[in-house]
Amino acid sequence: MRKLYYMLLIARPVNSLITFASVVTAGLLLHDIPPISKLVIAALGSAFVCGFGNAANDSVDHAIDRINKPQRPIPSGRLTVRQGYIAAFIHLAVGLVLSYVVNLTCFGISFAAAFLLFIYAVFGKRILVLANVW
Repeated sequence: MRKLYYMLLIARPVNSLITFASVVTAGLLLHDIPPISKLVIAALGSAFVCGFGNAANDSVDHAIDRINKPQRPIPSGRLTVRQGYIAAFIHLAVGLVLSYVVNLTCFGISFAAAFLLFIYAVFGKRILVLANVW
């Protein structure tokens, strides 16, 4: 049960909550406000995709985090790198399924965001200029 807790913690729940609130706020600012059920599902999907990005980032950067962020789940030994990637995959799968439930446009945006988050985690920070602009 503790591993599950740390698999949720690696997603950085506060960041995911901010993403959730941002999507709800954006939806409420639209001229034609979508049904609240669709808005909540889209926000949850976005929060899970955000969690994917954070878990993937922590899994890729585990060696750097040992120095800079030793309290995070992987450097602290609470999760293995493999478990971090599993957590990332679970977050991604849930986020994409939820976005697909909303509509194909939401799914496409979520897929594109997840792809960019993955590319950034793997390559982005290694490119000095991109890391500073991103």
